Amino acid sequence: MGWNNIGYDSCGVGFLCDINGKASHNIVELGIEAVKNLTHRGAVGADGKTGDGVGILTQIPKKFFQKYLTKNGLRISDINNLAVGFIFAKNPEGFKVLEETLKGFNFKIIAYREVPHNNDALGVGAFREKPELWQVLIDTEGVENPELKLYLVRKYIERRFTEDEFYIASLSTKVIVYKGMLIAPYLDTFYPDLKDEDFESSFVIFHQRYSTNTLPKWYLAQPFRWLAHNGEINTIRGNRNWMDTLQHEVEHEIFGEYNDWLKPIVKHDESDTASLDKVYELLMFAGFKPEHAINMLIPPAWEYVGGLPEKVKAFFEYQALLMKPWDGPAAICFTDGENTVGAHLDRNGLRPERYILTEDGLLIVGSEVGMVEIDERKVVERGRLGPGDTLSVDLKEGKVKKTEQILEELANSKPYKDWLNKFLIRLSELETKKRKVFSPDQYGEDKEKQTRKLVAFNYSDEEINNILKHLGETGHIYTYSMGDDTPLPPLREKPTNLFRFFKQRFAQVTNPPIDPIRERVVMSLRMNLGHKPNFLYEREEYAKRLQIESPILLQHQLDAIRENGQLKVAEVSTTYPEGQTLKEALENLFKKVEEEIRNGAEIVILSDRDLEEGKKYIPSLLAVSGLFQYLNRKGLAHRASYIIETGEAREDHHIATLVGFGASAVHPYLAIETIKTLVEEGKLQPKNLPVETPLENKIQQAVLNYIKALEEGVRKILSKMGISTLNSYQAAEIFDAVCLNKDFIDEYFTGTNVTVEAYGLKDIERIYDGFIKKAFTTEKPKVEKSGEMKQGRGEWHAWNAEVVRAIHSISRLGEKIVLKELQKGKIDPDKLAKELFIENGQIRDKFEEFKKATQRRPTFYRDLLRIKPKGKRLPLDQVEPIESILKRFV
Repeated sequence: MGWNNIGYDSCGVGFLCDINGKASHNIVELGIEAVKNLTHRGAVGADGKTGDGVGILTQIPKKFFQKYLTKNGLRISDINNLAVGFIFAKNPEGFKVLEETLKGFNFKIIAYREVPHNNDALGVGAFREKPELWQVLIDTEGVENPELKLYLVRKYIERRFTEDEFYIASLSTKVIVYKGMLIAPYLDTFYPDLKDEDFESSFVIFHQRYSTNTLPKWYLAQPFRWLAHNGEINTIRGNRNWMDTLQHEVEHEIFGEYNDWLKPIVKHDESDTASLDKVYELLMFAGFKPEHAINMLIPPAWEYVGGLPEKVKAFFEYQALLMKPWDGPAAICFTDGENTVGAHLDRNGLRPERYILTEDGLLIVGSEVGMVEIDERKVVERGRLGPGDTLSVDLKEGKVKKTEQILEELANSKPYKDWLNKFLIRLSELETKKRKVFSPDQYGEDKEKQTRKLVAFNYSDEEINNILKHLGETGHIYTYSMGDDTPLPPLREKPTNLFRFFKQRFAQVTNPPIDPIRERVVMSLRMNLGHKPNFLYEREEYAKRLQIESPILLQHQLDAIRENGQLKVAEVSTTYPEGQTLKEALENLFKKVEEEIRNGAEIVILSDRDLEEGKKYIPSLLAVSGLFQYLNRKGLAHRASYIIETGEAREDHHIATLVGFGASAVHPYLAIETIKTLVEEGKLQPKNLPVETPLENKIQQAVLNYIKALEEGVRKILSKMGISTLNSYQAAEIFDAVCLNKDFIDEYFTGTNVTVEAYGLKDIERIYDGFIKKAFTTEKPKVEKSGEMKQGRGEWHAWNAEVVRAIHSISRLGEKIVLKELQKGKIDPDKLAKELFIENGQIRDKFEEFKKATQRRPTFYRDLLRIKPKGKRLPLDQVEPIESILKRFV
């Protein structure tokens, strides 16, 4: 007998099964033992019994329920017609709606069973939150496809009640879930059913929860209806946004007249695993095998990892046209409740998943080896899942399948490669076909026009001669010192572009960022342009998309896309005449794009390239996000992709925000023109070329370096959130708005988190009107220094020369006093402190200088706050909200 405990990391998840599909109580006992030995992976409340959640998913123990029915004089047509629902109820109205809906599908309710439970196993917090626990026993005789009908019943209930009111943990002819807000050692104490010898199953999926993205709730305990998950889905917001967008398209003949009951497909206030479980479930009911559904949702790093057969790559390339990856650390255990149980790991492999197979057909898979005690002599195989691996068991055939076999079967299920060859347009091939190549002649206006545009888009001298120059020279992102000591946008000396009002979030504490250098092989910037299809079907025409390898496009690539010949392309200007307001311009833009999409456009190019005197432009980020939100409300956002041709974007953060709020690609034409000018003027020499290289080649290399650096920066930005694929990042809106009003955000950046409010649409219009005025009403406009990157003329810095001088003066004076005391021998700390900070007038004077320097003007939120006098409490009517304080400075 041996134990082999390895690893401690976040939630505990796993499954046990008899690979031959033989149901027994021993499997259930072992599953409960396993989850108990994962107790250290869950958080425990102060009462010692309230946990984040623990549970198991098993087959319905028909022998157990037959005994219950017989004992209570209840009849069923046949025990194989039994369906069971497990309900967490706080609103009794839910039972009435459940009964009506079940009867509407001709189900017969046999009985309601109050689930036996022992409250002594609960902590105070869990007991306070505990719902009523009921099981509904159902006879499915005469109901065609009862599992599907039960699914529709549950979806209808979910539309009527919140999870906190009436939650159906499971409702199935196949599986049942026992879970709760407790800790693992008390699972079978709380639920005595689990100790009954007749409670049998051929598999058990188990989970010990450690909550990171939601607070503990009874209904958030895992497993969910079909799977359990250790990790976080970092792209969850984007995945949910796309489900909202695509649900206008999603329907399947199997659901018939009840397609609307499926919507909303997911909710934004549930856990990431709950949403993943719902989409996995939807795919299974639409006919996808469990292994197919899980690989479609969480694909391996197939794009650039070598060794994959071409037909497997074709399979994943096609799946990427249907579904954006649910990206982030994920160790998944899944089932269809009948024929299959399995496990899957995300593309990075950031969560452990190990397995042991014994000679008597017991398979143990989980976060740790040693979860159950077994005879080591019976072990015939042990191993672990690698990044992107899948392990599944065919319970009918008694076969264990591994990644290679599973992917080969999936790849052979349909002619994916033929579909892609027939319909998919790859930009690299399109460039060759259309004979489109880079040429410096594609860029450049006369010096005066270029300067006016640079001023109009608020470029600074530092951005041109430091940042753009560095990117063009080296092909790498510019390295800054850590932190930003310039003021919040409304407190700045100089107005700033809209990009600066958004800050990207970071990965959670249990979910560290990935390394964009060492883990680059698992990262992908590939995007697919065109109409996003109904992902519940696989059809050859769904491969009709245009694939790009990078979100940053050059002029010749944009021209190739315009002339692709298969997908209709529409071009809409984001400039507008001076007499118009920004709000009117936005409304006109939205209506124009809507009209183009209704007329069949599948790619829309938004361009401000025609900016000239007498015109203004819509901020590119506002145009993209506002349009995406408008079209989403119209149910049209998924029908096209949006390319932004803008002079405003020049840095990696600009690209990331544009993609993060809905764009598929960006053509930063003015930044490229500027790099060309720098090379022509001899200010930029690509470091990877000899000095004597012809000018045209220098320009080309500098531009390629710039694109490469932007791509590097975008990868770094993705990695901070633990995201590997740009496809998942698109429209994920993983940002917080800084100093923007909630009504403005709700309208144009819907769902984005608002911290402190300050600016609205009119304020943004005022800022951009100032840029235009400076560019086109000045006789000879000039790109000014911003003072952004270092102290000097321009922007205020909290760490300015005056502050630093004062600190140095205090330090030098203090150092002299300390050295003097050291020369005397032993130091008296109290006396030294008195000399330094109380009696020394020079230090006091310098400290006053330091205070004045730091308080000269506000920079951050804290600078707007008053320090409450010691021992006093201000009445609430004297406490001014920070928003109103901030507005005094705006």
